[in-house]
Amino acid sequence: GRALLGALSVLCGFAASAGAHPVSHSLSRLAVTATQVRVTLTIDLLEVAGVDRNGDGRIAFEELEASIDRLYVLVRDHYNLEATEPATRVTLERYAIVEDGHIGQFDLLHDFAKAPGALTITSTLHRVTTPEHRHIASVVRDDDTQEALLDARQPSATFLAERDSSLRTAG
Repeated sequence: GRALLGALSVLCGFAASAGAHPVSHSLSRLAVTATQVRVTLTIDLLEVAGVDRNGDGRIAFEELEASIDRLYVLVRDHYNLEATEPATRVTLERYAIVEDGHIGQFDLLHDFAKAPGALTITSTLHRVTTPEHRHIASVVRDDDTQEALLDARQPSATFLAERDSSLRTAG
Protein backbone atom coordinates (compact mmCIF):
# COMPACT_ATOMS: atom_id res chain seq x y z
CA GLY A 1 0.00 0.00 0.00
CA ARG A 2 2.55 2.56 1.13
CA ALA A 3 4.95 1.56 -1.65
CA LEU A 4 2.60 2.79 -4.38
CA LEU A 5 1.93 6.08 -2.59
CA GLY A 6 5.66 6.44 -1.89
CA ALA A 7 6.47 5.87 -5.55
CA LEU A 8 4.00 8.55 -6.58
CA SER A 9 5.47 10.98 -4.01
CA VAL A 10 8.95 10.35 -5.39
CA LEU A 11 7.66 10.74 -8.95
CA CYS A 12 6.02 14.06 -8.05
CA GLY A 13 9.19 15.18 -6.28
CA PHE A 14 11.39 14.40 -9.29
CA ALA A 15 9.06 16.23 -11.66
CA ALA A 16 9.03 19.28 -9.40
CA SER A 17 12.81 19.28 -8.85
CA ALA A 18 13.48 18.96 -12.57
CA GLY A 19 11.57 22.18 -13.15
CA ALA A 20 8.69 20.32 -14.79
CA HIS A 21 5.09 20.46 -13.71
CA PRO A 22 4.22 18.04 -10.91
CA VAL A 23 2.63 14.82 -12.10
CA SER A 24 -1.13 15.21 -12.38
CA HIS A 25 -2.78 12.81 -9.97
CA SER A 26 -5.86 12.07 -7.92
CA LEU A 27 -6.56 9.60 -5.16
CA SER A 28 -9.51 7.56 -4.01
CA ARG A 29 -9.81 5.57 -0.83
CA LEU A 30 -12.73 3.15 -0.58
CA ALA A 31 -13.77 1.80 2.80
CA VAL A 32 -15.99 -1.25 2.35
CA THR A 33 -18.45 -2.29 5.06
CA ALA A 34 -21.37 -4.75 5.00
CA THR A 35 -23.60 -2.96 2.46
CA GLN A 36 -21.81 0.36 1.95
CA VAL A 37 -18.74 1.72 0.23
CA ARG A 38 -17.45 5.10 1.42
CA VAL A 39 -15.34 6.80 -1.24
CA THR A 40 -12.99 9.67 -0.41
CA LEU A 41 -11.82 11.18 -3.70
CA THR A 42 -9.23 13.96 -3.89
CA ILE A 43 -8.34 15.87 -7.03
CA ASP A 44 -6.41 19.05 -7.90
CA LEU A 45 -9.16 21.51 -8.77
CA LEU A 46 -6.71 23.81 -10.57
CA GLU A 47 -6.57 21.12 -13.28
CA VAL A 48 -10.30 21.40 -13.92
CA ALA A 49 -11.10 24.30 -16.24
CA GLY A 50 -13.26 27.08 -14.86
CA VAL A 51 -13.10 26.31 -11.11
CA ASP A 52 -10.46 28.96 -10.24
CA ARG A 53 -12.69 31.80 -11.40
CA ASN A 54 -10.42 34.66 -10.33
CA GLY A 55 -7.20 32.96 -11.52
CA ASP A 56 -5.31 33.36 -8.24
CA GLY A 57 -4.09 29.74 -8.08
CA ARG A 58 -6.27 28.95 -5.06
CA ILE A 59 -9.81 27.69 -4.80
CA ALA A 60 -11.92 29.64 -2.32
CA PHE A 61 -14.89 27.79 -0.85
CA GLU A 62 -17.15 30.20 -2.78
CA GLU A 63 -15.50 29.08 -6.05
CA LEU A 64 -15.96 25.42 -5.04
CA GLU A 65 -19.58 26.11 -4.09
CA ALA A 66 -20.24 27.87 -7.42
CA SER A 67 -18.78 24.88 -9.34
CA ILE A 68 -20.05 21.97 -7.20
CA ASP A 69 -22.89 20.89 -9.50
CA ARG A 70 -20.54 20.75 -12.51
CA LEU A 71 -17.80 19.06 -10.43
CA TYR A 72 -20.23 16.42 -9.15
CA VAL A 73 -21.28 15.62 -12.73
CA LEU A 74 -17.59 15.45 -13.70
CA VAL A 75 -16.90 13.02 -10.84
CA ARG A 76 -19.94 10.88 -11.75
CA ASP A 77 -18.94 10.83 -15.43
CA HIS A 78 -15.18 10.21 -14.98
CA TYR A 79 -14.90 8.18 -11.77
CA ASN A 80 -17.03 5.06 -11.82
CA LEU A 81 -17.50 2.42 -9.14
CA GLU A 82 -19.19 -0.82 -10.20
CA ALA A 83 -20.04 -3.74 -7.93
CA THR A 84 -21.58 -7.16 -8.45
CA GLU A 85 -24.99 -5.45 -8.19
CA PRO A 86 -25.60 -1.73 -8.83
CA ALA A 87 -25.75 0.68 -5.90
CA THR A 88 -29.25 1.48 -4.64
CA ARG A 89 -28.17 5.05 -3.86
CA VAL A 90 -25.09 7.26 -4.22
CA THR A 91 -24.87 10.31 -1.96
CA LEU A 92 -22.38 13.20 -2.05
CA GLU A 93 -22.00 13.56 1.71
CA ARG A 94 -19.36 16.27 1.89
CA TYR A 95 -17.02 18.35 -0.23
CA ALA A 96 -14.19 20.62 0.84
CA ILE A 97 -10.82 22.14 0.01
CA VAL A 98 -8.42 20.01 2.03
CA GLU A 99 -4.86 21.10 1.29
CA ASP A 100 -2.67 23.60 -0.56
CA GLY A 101 -5.73 25.78 -1.21
CA HIS A 102 -6.68 23.83 -4.35
CA ILE A 103 -7.09 20.12 -3.54
CA GLY A 104 -10.77 19.21 -3.54
CA GLN A 105 -12.12 16.30 -1.52
CA PHE A 106 -15.42 14.60 -2.30
CA ASP A 107 -16.93 12.10 0.15
CA LEU A 108 -19.37 9.76 -1.58
CA LEU A 109 -21.49 7.05 0.03
CA HIS A 110 -22.59 4.10 -2.13
CA ASP A 111 -25.41 2.05 -0.58
CA PHE A 112 -26.06 -1.52 -1.75
CA ALA A 113 -28.91 -3.96 -1.10
CA LYS A 114 -26.34 -6.62 -0.14
CA ALA A 115 -22.55 -6.96 0.22
CA PRO A 116 -20.99 -5.33 -2.87
CA GLY A 117 -18.59 -8.22 -3.73
CA ALA A 118 -15.96 -7.48 -6.37
CA LEU A 119 -15.49 -3.77 -7.09
CA THR A 120 -14.34 -2.29 -10.40
CA ILE A 121 -13.07 1.27 -10.46
CA THR A 122 -12.74 3.14 -13.75
CA SER A 123 -11.08 6.54 -13.85
CA THR A 124 -11.17 8.65 -17.00
CA LEU A 125 -10.15 11.79 -15.09
CA HIS A 126 -7.27 12.14 -17.59
CA ARG A 127 -9.91 13.38 -20.05
CA VAL A 128 -10.75 16.42 -17.89
CA THR A 129 -7.37 17.14 -16.24
CA THR A 130 -4.23 16.30 -18.23
CA PRO A 131 -3.57 13.37 -20.60
CA GLU A 132 -0.77 12.16 -18.26
CA HIS A 133 -3.09 12.08 -15.24
CA ARG A 134 -2.65 9.16 -12.80
CA HIS A 135 -5.25 7.94 -10.32
CA ILE A 136 -4.36 5.87 -7.27
CA ALA A 137 -7.25 3.75 -6.01
CA SER A 138 -7.11 2.06 -2.62
CA VAL A 139 -9.77 -0.37 -1.37
CA VAL A 140 -9.90 -1.28 2.33
CA ARG A 141 -11.96 -4.27 3.54
CA ASP A 142 -11.43 -5.28 7.16
CA ASP A 143 -7.63 -5.34 7.52
CA ASP A 144 -6.96 -5.93 3.83
CA THR A 145 -5.87 -3.07 1.54
CA GLN A 146 -5.60 -3.41 -2.24
CA GLU A 147 -4.31 -0.67 -4.56
CA ALA A 148 -4.07 0.07 -8.24
CA LEU A 149 -2.61 2.84 -10.39
CA LEU A 150 -5.00 3.91 -13.16
CA ASP A 151 -4.22 6.06 -16.20
CA ALA A 152 -5.19 6.53 -19.84
CA ARG A 153 -3.59 3.19 -20.82
CA GLN A 154 -5.14 1.24 -17.92
CA PRO A 155 -8.24 3.12 -16.73
CA SER A 156 -9.85 0.24 -14.78
CA ALA A 157 -9.00 -2.17 -11.98
CA THR A 158 -11.05 -4.87 -10.28
CA PHE A 159 -10.70 -5.50 -6.56
CA LEU A 160 -11.86 -8.94 -5.47
CA ALA A 161 -13.72 -9.51 -2.22
CA GLU A 162 -11.69 -12.61 -1.31
CA ARG A 163 -8.89 -11.58 1.02
CA ASP A 164 -6.35 -14.28 0.18
CA SER A 165 -6.72 -14.35 -3.59
CA SER A 166 -3.55 -14.27 -5.64
CA LEU A 167 -5.49 -12.20 -8.19
CA ARG A 168 -5.95 -9.21 -5.88
CA THR A 169 -6.03 -6.51 -8.51
CA ALA A 170 -6.40 -6.93 -12.22
CA GLY A 171 -6.69 -4.20 -14.79
